[in-house]
Parts: sequence; structure tokens; C-alpha cells
Amino acid sequence: MHKSDLDKIIRVDHAGELGAKWIYEGQLRWIKDPVIKSEIQHMYDQEMHHLNYFETLMRDRQVRPTALMPVWKWFGKTVGAVSAVLGTKAAMACTEAVEDVIDEHYAEQIKTLEQHRPNELDLIQTLKTFREDECNHRDAAAGYNHDPSVAKQIVKKIIKVGVKAAIKISKRI
Repeated sequence: MHKSDLDKIIRVDHAGELGAKWIYEGQLRWIKDPVIKSEIQHMYDQEMHHLNYFETLMRDRQVRPTALMPVWKWFGKTVGAVSAVLGTKAAMACTEAVEDVIDEHYAEQIKTLEQHRPNELDLIQTLKTFREDECNHRDAAAGYNHDPSVAKQIVKKIIKVGVKAAIKISKRI
């Protein structure tokens, strides 16, 4: 694993945490239910902790951010707002879908780092902790939305495709 591969991991994770920040900001602006709003605020606070970690890591290791931040900001805030305007179930389906992809994404990164950069103990442990947070977000969102409808499955599928595309693109650009 070259330095450029490690830079890609850091860059895409930073972009992902920014995306989560913007999605949650969009949701917080429009969600009316105080219980859901409190849950989203808790998730947002954890994402801000993750984001601060990656911003420090990027600065310390001189990793450039994705050039697509303005695009991801627009998409993140739009997805967050639209999902919230559609209602609590849509907002929670959005969170569930995003965090499901991030769970898989962090798991792959942890495996890669353990195999090729086992000396990156701090990064590996931090990714494991952040992955656990993301899984908790996913599970909490699923707990608020047991709806098995086709509409929920379609929303989740669209969001998952978008998140996976953003990950691929952010590694390179």
C-alpha cells in the first residue's frame, strides 16, 4: 500500500463525514418530531467528532480534500432536506441506507489497513470506533422505521447507489 492509497482512504473518509454533516444539517432544519430531531442531533454531534478527526489527520499528513466538496455539500443538504420534508420515515430510511454503506466501507478499509499498514494502529482503532458509531446510527434509524414498504426499499436503494458513487469519485477527485 502506497502513501497515495492511504491518502485516498483519508480523503474519502473526510468527504464522507462532510456528507454526513450536511445530510444531518438538512434533516435538522426540516424535521418536526422532537424525538427524531434529538436523535438526529446526537448523530450529527458524533459525525462532527469524526469530521474533526479527519480534518486534523488531513492537515497533519498533508492530504488534499476532494475537489468536489461544493457538489457533495449541495447533494448532502438536498438529500437531508428532501428526506426530512418527506417525513420521519423517509429521513430514517435515508440515514439507515447511508450508514449501511458506511459500515461496509469502513469494514473494507479496516481489513485493508490491518493487512497492508498494520503500523497504522491509531487510524485502524479510530475507524473501528467510528464504524461502531455509524452502525449505531443505522440501527437507531431502523428502530424508528420498521416500514417494509416498497417505497422505503426504493429510497434506500437510490441513496445507497449515490453514496457508493460518491465514495468512488471522492477517492480520485
